[in-house]
Amino acid sequence: MTIEDGGLPGVAEKHTDLFDSPYLSEHYDLLLDDYFKTKVRDVPVYWDLFKQIESPNPVLLDIGTGTGRILTGLMSEAASEKVDVSDWTFIGLDISQHMLDRAKQMTSFPPSGPQVHWIRGSALELDRVPLLDGGKTKAALILFSAGAFSHLYEAEQPEQFLTQIAKVIEPNRGRACISIGNSFMPDKSGKDAALPQIDGPTQIVSKEFPDIIYENRILSNETQGSTLTENRVILVMKKTGGQVNVIERNHISTVLRLWTKEEFTQLASRLGFQVLSCLEGNEETYFTLQLPQ
Repeated sequence: MTIEDGGLPGVAEKHTDLFDSPYLSEHYDLLLDDYFKTKVRDVPVYWDLFKQIESPNPVLLDIGTGTGRILTGLMSEAASEKVDVSDWTFIGLDISQHMLDRAKQMTSFPPSGPQVHWIRGSALELDRVPLLDGGKTKAALILFSAGAFSHLYEAEQPEQFLTQIAKVIEPNRGRACISIGNSFMPDKSGKDAALPQIDGPTQIVSKEFPDIIYENRILSNETQGSTLTENRVILVMKKTGGQVNVIERNHISTVLRLWTKEEFTQLASRLGFQVLSCLEGNEETYFTLQLPQ
């Protein structure tokens, strides 16, 4: 099998992010599926919090929901333990419409389950989520998983995010759980920061698009001060006979903010939150916050 590459006419060259096409959203799911299931195992952490919520008609806000992995995982836990979640409202919020489109396509919730809404929106504008009505409707449980908090690397973005959480969370009874990847906490890992190494094949065959193959190439990884910048290329290739042609070359630069445990807890406290717990997992650390009234 030969691969035709090298700036050929018809190859789409794009500077983009990890999710900004139907191809990339599927690639993200396929690349990380086993990693989340076998290494991160974060759904049980969120399920323990879920069961502690005592609010009537509670609202769950899953920020950066992606393709709905956490929401479907919580539904599986509820079904396994025969917990009634029919009074819940689930909001899956994401900035990427491609990820939300895939969430709608790939997920299924029973009629007797919660109301589920997929909404495009920013983690920095939670008070603009229609169902929360400018903060008049409060969320009983807010999740920000997969270390996505570190994507808020620009000045004042972490403060803006937590200020938005304060606007939409239910005081006292509400809980917000924010994860930070241990790879992005140099004080914990004892080594240089880097994106987690995902075990898996170099090439991944699409399950959705016929004859499509993905290839992920990491080009560079650099830490400067409190940020980590990784550059990679994701190739989208189409197999025709014995030849594979590159049809998309996606250049992706990911910038992440590094944190220490003390920095995060001090920031949360300064903005009025109480840090109820700090759970250290194999791949992530989970901070559970409460907003005292």
